[in-house]
Amino acid sequence: MTHEEELSLAYSLAASDREAFAEVFRLFYPKVLTFCRRFTNDSEVSKDIAQDVFVKLWNSRKRLVKVQSLDNWIFIIARNSVLDWLKSASRRGVGLDSSREIRLEETVLNISIKSPE
Repeated sequence: MTHEEELSLAYSLAASDREAFAEVFRLFYPKVLTFCRRFTNDSEVSKDIAQDVFVKLWNSRKRLVKVQSLDNWIFIIARNSVLDWLKSASRRGVGLDSSREIRLEETVLNISIKSPE
């Protein structure tokens, strides 16, 4: 997908175009799911987080007119959602020892994602 096509899709999504959202979901869901699995090691949790990413994307769609990269925007949402899950899992004591949690958080935070302008 070219940068122009990505921006066009973002603008359509910002205008509440449901077909554009379906296309974004089709294009990005597999990548977001893989990203989430890298940090949760749990398929069901990863699916929940990935779905939540797209709910957040839809809820913030009006802001997409200012975004320079839809890909980056989606993965910033995914990164933040994974971090939220890690913090929540840590508070609940769900299967993460503290050293693994710290390494995961550091890895997620260090992922090179350009912030939207």
